[in-house]
Amino acid sequence: MTDAQSLSFPRNARSEQRTVTYWCRFPEQQHRYGINAVLALQKPESQSDAYLLVSAGRDGSVRLWSIDHRAQQGRIAKQAHLRSLEEHTDWVNDVVSPGGYPTLVSCSSDATVKVWDLSAGACLATLVEHQDYVRALANVSSRQFVSTAYDNRIILWDLDRMVAFSEMRGDENESIYCIASALHRDGALNGSADCFVVAAGHSDRSIRLYDLRTSRDVMRLHGHADIVRRIRLSSNGLLCLSGGSDGAVRLWDIRQQRCLSVFHHVHEDSVWSLDVPPSFSWFVSGSRDGTVCRTDLRNSKETRRLFEPDGHSARREQVCDWSKAVLDVCIAPTANYSSNLWIGFGESQLRCVSMKHPDPTHECVIEGLPSVVDYRVLNNRRHVLVRDSEHGIHLWDVCRALNIRSFGRDRSLDDVIAEIDELVYVPSWFNVDTRMGSLGIRLRKSTVSDADVYAVDIGLEAESEDQKVNIGEHTLRGLFHWWRKQWLKRNPHVAETLNTGSGQSSDTGSTTAEKKAAVLTPFVFPGDIPVVVNEQGHIEPLIHKLAHRFDGSEIEERLMPSWVIDIVGRNRTLAKEQVKISFGLEPAIGSTLQSLRQSKLTAPRILRIRKAMAYVSAKLSEQTTSANQRASPGGHRGALGASRAATDALSSEPIVPPPQEIEILCRGHVLDPNMNLGTVRWLIWKSPKDLELTYRRRGEQTSNPAPESHPVP
Repeated sequence: MTDAQSLSFPRNARSEQRTVTYWCRFPEQQHRYGINAVLALQKPESQSDAYLLVSAGRDGSVRLWSIDHRAQQGRIAKQAHLRSLEEHTDWVNDVVSPGGYPTLVSCSSDATVKVWDLSAGACLATLVEHQDYVRALANVSSRQFVSTAYDNRIILWDLDRMVAFSEMRGDENESIYCIASALHRDGALNGSADCFVVAAGHSDRSIRLYDLRTSRDVMRLHGHADIVRRIRLSSNGLLCLSGGSDGAVRLWDIRQQRCLSVFHHVHEDSVWSLDVPPSFSWFVSGSRDGTVCRTDLRNSKETRRLFEPDGHSARREQVCDWSKAVLDVCIAPTANYSSNLWIGFGESQLRCVSMKHPDPTHECVIEGLPSVVDYRVLNNRRHVLVRDSEHGIHLWDVCRALNIRSFGRDRSLDDVIAEIDELVYVPSWFNVDTRMGSLGIRLRKSTVSDADVYAVDIGLEAESEDQKVNIGEHTLRGLFHWWRKQWLKRNPHVAETLNTGSGQSSDTGSTTAEKKAAVLTPFVFPGDIPVVVNEQGHIEPLIHKLAHRFDGSEIEERLMPSWVIDIVGRNRTLAKEQVKISFGLEPAIGSTLQSLRQSKLTAPRILRIRKAMAYVSAKLSEQTTSANQRASPGGHRGALGASRAATDALSSEPIVPPPQEIEILCRGHVLDPNMNLGTVRWLIWKSPKDLELTYRRRGEQTSNPAPESHPVP
């Protein structure tokens, strides 16, 4: 996994600004999001009809599949899966094999390039030089390759030393989308040849050729009307094939620096993928609209459609179904590169089609898993409702990273929310991230400690109903409890301090309530969920490990956010001023209960309505007792007659009802005693003015009763 030894530049940002993200996703053998790149590799000892397929996914994984064409038909995901490489923390955008099997290089939107040993399934190095999403790779020799990113740089890497030793830059304010060399991506055609020129597609719609020896661009080809998305060079480096967002495929003569042919008719939408056989006599292209075509370079009219999505429409102006878009195509290295083609889609599916018999009966499919496409955070800020790409709806408990309930496919998120959401207000303490097709929960110091609740409300066994707990801090303690065990072994003085109870909070002395909150049973997390630590201003991760793999080492301590060490390691709580709410408390119009002398109040957001009921009862009782004392023979004589008359009128029944016989109302709604002030303020009152509450005796008729005379659920 990524650690400090992998990073090639110093870290200066403060530890407090680091974030923690954990993914509600478990070890899987299938992709959960789109397939950005596909590469076929032949093992030296393998049979001619068997090879290794490598797929790079938007779920952050690189997956290896064993393909044997003698048994290739139907759905083969489980039996074909060999290994998963899951150390990237963002989309994996491209893969190449400079020297052929077993060396693989991958690049990602996490700004890193990783070198793998496929035979061992191990990451040999994490290369960090780019400062933006790393978009594409190309081989330049058996031990060298280039990478390019949206930071407008092309970097030449040496595999023997695992270092960058040359760099080329494009113009400012531009991005590079693709890159290619005369050497094949799978390393099989490399031999002993080296490549000194690479071609790159720029955001200014040009193709530029760079000389690796001089680190300069030596040629620019103009003709595309939109961004150049894919480039392929012939093995002699004299011809270039390009596909762009303008829907055109162009064939270029490098020596003459001119376009030889334009294939406008092949696709009616953006061309996002290209592949060519070693002969460079024809090409396969894939489009954003989901179509895949095979076209002869010598006869542009000889084009065959190999695949199109169900219900495909020729109308380009229609809204594109991104899940059906073809992100990459790869010609299988069998039967002289003329038999089969692998297709990677915007959805998590790999499909192999026959180029000789392009019909469904000859297709092979490696199925994927559904990805998260939409979500809603419930009011309790512990549950998140998600909808996946197969229209399934699932409820996740983010405090335990567990899917606790699933709903039908024929419902909308809003319908389910209306059915299951509670009328409760809890401040937001996390952010949701779904960019990798799974539910990600991101925590940062500025918000993680914002949500104080009563422990019993979130299912924890507490000493009393009034014991409070902070959801975010308690979740952190559960997530990092494996790290804490090992860290305390390395820091016995901290463990001794905690055992003696002399620890202190971050900024002030530790209170009894804080100590109780720290020793509550933590939420239980699965140990095999990915946890990522990032630093503000940097894309690449500081730490990326499964939760149970944290070892409390010195490197982890140096890279871990300091606020996590305080909360989890030292059982401290981040000192924050409690949010308080101002509110008025008056008798309901028509109520027989008298007004309070102190009717303008301020209380913490978390205060339960039952506390307000008890307050009303207590204050009314005090006021009545005081009035009776003044009306007694030893009291003040000036108001004796009126006070005695009032006392005699109510002497037949209790003047002040007990707390359970008092109802608190807001906007005519009778409030549930377990509801807190924050819920009333933000979900019922819904006004910038100070909250206004009224009270009455239970069952008493007032001029503004609750609509059904029942507590709001």
